[in-house]
Amino acid sequence: HQNKGTLLVEKAEYEAAIKELTKAHEIAVSNKMIDSEATILKIIGKAYCLDKNFVKAEEYLLKSKTIAEQNVLDHELIETYDELIKFYEVR
Repeated sequence: HQNKGTLLVEKAEYEAAIKELTKAHEIAVSNKMIDSEATILKIIGKAYCLDKNFVKAEEYLLKSKTIAEQNVLDHELIETYDELIKFYEVR
């Protein structure tokens, strides 16, 4: 679901992407895949940002940042900061 959702974001099919990524997020949470959870939340935030739903975009990007910080996920944190920078530039 994560790969399909990411592809749909790249194809600008944001609603379908968010649906797939939400399924991926549920799987990551249920399997305690914390790094995947942070990554998926970041991608959902990116999808909302590209769809110009800035309230939801910020919500998901900040959730991703929090998870990455709390679990010392440096790679995910850097990626999330990159998306936050893009978000604040277009908002």
